[in-house]
Amino acid sequence: MKKILLIKPPIGSKKENISLPLNLIILGTYLSNMGIQVQIIDLELLIKQGELSDNTNFYQEAAAYIKQFNVNLIGITSMCSNMPISVKLAQQLKKIIPNSYIIMGGPEPSVMSEELLGNYKEIDMIVSGEGERALYEIVESYYDDNITQLQNILGTSLHLQNKVKINPARELIKCLDDETLPKYSLVNMQNYIDAGLKCIPILAGSGCVFNCIFCSTTKMWKRKFRAKSANRLIAEMDAIFHSYKMNRFDLVHDLFTLDRNKLLLFCEAVKKRNYIWGCSSRIDTIDPELMQIMKHSGCESIFYGIESASSTTQHFIGKKIELEKIDHVFTSSINEGIDSIASFIIGFPLETGSQIDQTLSYAIDTVIKGASRTNVHLLSPLSKTTIAQKYDIIFSEDILEDSDHLPIDDADAMKQIKKKSNIYTSFYRVKNKYHSNKELISITKMTTHLTNYFPYTTSLVSG
Repeated sequence: MKKILLIKPPIGSKKENISLPLNLIILGTYLSNMGIQVQIIDLELLIKQGELSDNTNFYQEAAAYIKQFNVNLIGITSMCSNMPISVKLAQQLKKIIPNSYIIMGGPEPSVMSEELLGNYKEIDMIVSGEGERALYEIVESYYDDNITQLQNILGTSLHLQNKVKINPARELIKCLDDETLPKYSLVNMQNYIDAGLKCIPILAGSGCVFNCIFCSTTKMWKRKFRAKSANRLIAEMDAIFHSYKMNRFDLVHDLFTLDRNKLLLFCEAVKKRNYIWGCSSRIDTIDPELMQIMKHSGCESIFYGIESASSTTQHFIGKKIELEKIDHVFTSSINEGIDSIASFIIGFPLETGSQIDQTLSYAIDTVIKGASRTNVHLLSPLSKTTIAQKYDIIFSEDILEDSDHLPIDDADAMKQIKKKSNIYTSFYRVKNKYHSNKELISITKMTTHLTNYFPYTTSLVSG
């Protein structure tokens, strides 16, 4: 039987809540439906369970664990924050399984295929974008020993005659509703529940019609907005509830509230069930009336990427949210009893002290108003974004204090990050014209600690 291993390297710190490998479950569902035997290995879960180390021993232990499955076709998912770990894991796997064929996919490899393949011979192939169809064709070609077919699969890149061959992109799936319901049974759900899983992620759609210069979403999804129907979302929620008796869901989509009609249909359908759910929203795609409907249908939390409270910065980054709408909508969200999470970014290259002050002032104001959480981040340039390509970047040790970056203690990975800035861009900072990186780090840390750990004191100081 044709087999493949799908690997999730660690992403966050051991202290963070466990998350399901939703992308691998979706991939595995398609492959298993096509007759492929799929084994999902969540290395992050194994670390949290104490079966693998979270230091430099991790790579040898993880590779040895993977080797015992006796499968040479291996897929590794990766994103910007764990890219160094994913690369080192691939290198270690090649050492102990020389005949392995290693495929990488995920947000970061999708946009960095030429750079990764050009620098790391241990990676045999990269799948860009949605990987279901491409991965199935890879499995078939690999086991049929059809080299010509393997070298010409849409949406892939690979080594060929000492060069990197980038095949034409594959079209996105037109209708997400047509895809089979994800088989969460491909992982041991009880292990995740025992590790603290309380909320089940459901892919609600993908893509963003906007074009912010710091965001990588448009690079992955080409500004094509897709959203599942209400019936489809309800079917997924029902299936999970009936199988695992879990009724709390995270509807994964950068712009869940963009299509008002679909959202209203969903709210009407889901309010008949005792489900609790959360989502992300662009703050100018929602209003108090819609919020009330969402709340009454079980909406528990909304994440708002506000980014800046400066109109100049809003225009510069391409987000262009009308500032007068922010306060009205966010206050209504809190008053409606929805856990409202506000996220801000400072440190854009031409951002002045006055513009940063506007953002910090409003971030603190959201705490006073009752935000459930307020995050202030220092800008990290994501690969191939306008910010990363147009402006100077500098390495910053502080980024490793972010639990989303390099969760494995590894000095060698640090050397690779410093050596290859064109690959590990997200581990750098953008140089600001008016303020030093040290100044921006200090103010970000101070604001984050005040807003999240001392909200009462923050309100008193601000008052």
